[in-house]
Amino acid sequence: MPFITAGDPDLETTIQLVPELEAAGAHIVELGIPFSDPVADGPVIQRSSERALRHGYKLADHPEAVKEMRRRSGIAAARNAWLRKKTRLGRVFSSGAIGCYFFTS
Repeated sequence: MPFITAGDPDLETTIQLVPELEAAGAHIVELGIPFSDPVADGPVIQRSSERALRHGYKLADHPEAVKEMRRRSGIAAARNAWLRKKTRLGRVFSSGAIGCYFFTS
């Protein structure tokens, strides 16, 4: 299951990557939600979160991006998020997410 960070380097590129990953054989993609303090993540994911946030990623944009990913691809997308971000994730599920798991700190 490949992992990509939503919004890295921008949402349009993230959306374009999903059909490419599907064409390469992926059946599901883990779509990370950028976090401003990703200290529990490794350095690669930390940098991808920093880039996404620096380029304007907003959680409010996520549901429409997921809908567009699902429109362009039949691939399933799972989310991961820190528990503190769960308040807006209901919108993500209504956009076509198949699952989500939370990390607590």
